[in-house]
Amino acid sequence: MNQETQYSKEELEKAVVQITSIKNKSTTGFNNAKEGSGTYTRFSRLITAMDIILAYLQKVIEK
Repeated sequence: MNQETQYSKEELEKAVVQITSIKNKSTTGFNNAKEGSGTYTRFSRLITAMDIILAYLQKVIEK
C-alpha cells in the first residue's frame, strides 16, 4: 500500500486507466461541442480536472 493513500499501487494504476478513458471520451465530446456552449464549458472543466487528477496519481504512484 502507498504510504500517502489507503490504496495499493495496482489500484492507483487501474484508476489511471479508467480516468484516462473518461478524459479521452470527454475530449471527443469537447471537440464536437460548439464553442461557448454549456457542453463545451462542462467538458473543458472536466478535462482540466482529469489532468490535475492524473498528474497527482502519477506523482503518488512514482513514490
